[in-house]
Amino acid sequence: MTTSHVEVGLVERATWYDTLSALFREPSEETITALRSASVRLSTDGDDNAAELLDTLSGRAHEFGLAGLQSEHSRLFAGAVMCRANEVDYEPLSFSMTEKLADVSGFYEAWGYEITTGIGQRCDFAGVELEFTSLLLLKQAYAEENGWTDETVIASEAVRKFITDHVANWMPMLSDRIYGLTGGKGIIGAGGAVLGHLMETEAKLVDLDEEA
Repeated sequence: MTTSHVEVGLVERATWYDTLSALFREPSEETITALRSASVRLSTDGDDNAAELLDTLSGRAHEFGLAGLQSEHSRLFAGAVMCRANEVDYEPLSFSMTEKLADVSGFYEAWGYEITTGIGQRCDFAGVELEFTSLLLLKQAYAEENGWTDETVIASEAVRKFITDHVANWMPMLSDRIYGLTGGKGIIGAGGAVLGHLMETEAKLVDLDEEA
């Protein structure tokens, strides 16, 4: 069975999401390895800005290593928590928080996604939402590969809706917050810039999908 251009694009997008989800997980050797190789693993399709941002991220990961990432992660996301990394923390209408969490959980339940036990994070945590989006894109690619028309349409709509209603609705603000706290420095500062660029790209893609 041949691999379509669309399918390849879906897998490439999934890899972007999965790599950036590592930015918010508890730092490990696996995390730093993923970030160091980001510039060679992630496709930029001729986007010079994306390539430059990824080169910076990979270079910082090589320069500062796991110890550096652990220090940054602790300063930003642990203890006093300088940088909130949950969707509802960026939700201006407090009465909608419960509804927002319920909607995210509904997506996970519908697609058989379970949050790893013991990580101590809610369903709206950045790392979890990014990982789930990666999973949805892979499911869409798999459905297309197998010629499952109905399943492809369902997965495509789920991807568009989850990105529109959740991921792209608040992660640009998270990216700005990371920049405000880091000045773009360090591994996480560089990763925040990559996240911001991905959100700009994905917002355009879902708009195109909606108009098609």
